[in-house]
Amino acid sequence: MSGAKIAIVTARVKKALGARVRELRQQRNWSQRHLAAACGLVPSQVGSIERGQNNATVTTLLKIADRFDTTLTELFSGLG
Repeated sequence: MSGAKIAIVTARVKKALGARVRELRQQRNWSQRHLAAACGLVPSQVGSIERGQNNATVTTLLKIADRFDTTLTELFSGLG
C-alpha cells in the first residue's frame, strides 16, 4: 500500500474510532471531562481523539476501552 493510501486509511480509522468513543461516552451520559478523569487523561485529549485528530497510544485506547467495559477488538470492530 502506498504512503498516500496509508494516510487516507489512517485518517478514516481515526475519525471512525473517534466517533465510536464519542458514541460510547454519550450513551453513558459522560462528559469528556468525566471520561478523561477516569482514564488519567486531559479533556482536550479526549476531544482530540473524538475528532479523529489524535494518534492515541495503545495504552490510552486500552484505558478508554476498560472504562467502557469493552475490549480493543470491540472498540475497533467494523472500523476502516
